[in-house]
Amino acid sequence: MLLALATVADLEARLGLDADTLAGAERVRAQAALDDASTLVREEARQEWVTGGTITAPAVVIRVALGAALRNYRNPESEIHQVVGPFARTIKATETGVYLTTAELGIVRRYRKTATTLWAQRTTRGEDADSTLYLEDSFGCELFPVGTLDKPWI
Repeated sequence: MLLALATVADLEARLGLDADTLAGAERVRAQAALDDASTLVREEARQEWVTGGTITAPAVVIRVALGAALRNYRNPESEIHQVVGPFARTIKATETGVYLTTAELGIVRRYRKTATTLWAQRTTRGEDADSTLYLEDSFGCELFPVGTLDKPWI
């Protein structure tokens, strides 16, 4: 697995915690959120952004990965609390796990690599074509066979 685009220390700073505050299961959960967010961003951009063990992603892309990881770390169940007057309810959002917002997708897609491979597109369905050669008669009435592409009779 590739390095995460951001570190647990970066996530701790966003959470307002001192470095190395998260430990044990919380640290593992934070790292998993960072790994998932980084994988999602890389997949969307079609780039790895790692050279010689060093992260080479632009700062804005790192911020997007960190934001997605932070969202997942703070709310792993993707629940939304809704209050209307004296009534309140908690519902599960449709997003599960790490996700990118529309604005984040726009940022990451600016760095998307385009495909650079050459490929061929078939233009037929693979049926055999009729190889018979035809000529018109001198009166323009009917076409008549004069051979095939392999063996012309003329």
